[in-house]
Amino acid sequence: MKKLAFIILFIGISSCEKNQISVSIESKVVGTFNTNILLDLSCALLPPDKMPSALIKKNMLNELSITISKYVYIQNEYTKVVKEYKPIILTEDKRGVVLNYKDKEFGYFGIPLSYTGPKMNPLLWIKYEEEKEAVWFVGEKNKKQ
Repeated sequence: MKKLAFIILFIGISSCEKNQISVSIESKVVGTFNTNILLDLSCALLPPDKMPSALIKKNMLNELSITISKYVYIQNEYTKVVKEYKPIILTEDKRGVVLNYKDKEFGYFGIPLSYTGPKMNPLLWIKYEEEKEAVWFVGEKNKKQ
């Protein structure tokens, strides 16, 4: 009887640890990410208030979504283009936290494996292609959250 109680206790503790891991993964990536000219040279001609951004949030159903906002210059004015991707599934690998969308890798949050310089904050890297759409974003997590 003591063995059975020990096994049940061990299984209960193990399942709690798995939930804590997934919550800690989410806490790493949930938030607002901003880019700058150093991270994305394609933004060199954009005013500072028109830089692309990404928002990763959890909705009421506990699903993660990514909203990417960019500005495009059309007919002498900037127009904001917003696209949301959901649900986003998180996994971990040697790069950091991997973001998956429609059973494909959408991007990751971490430091590139090839980076050997001084200490660097993790970055959100998004590179996703479908038949009619390509998404590219790199940004740093907003520290004011």
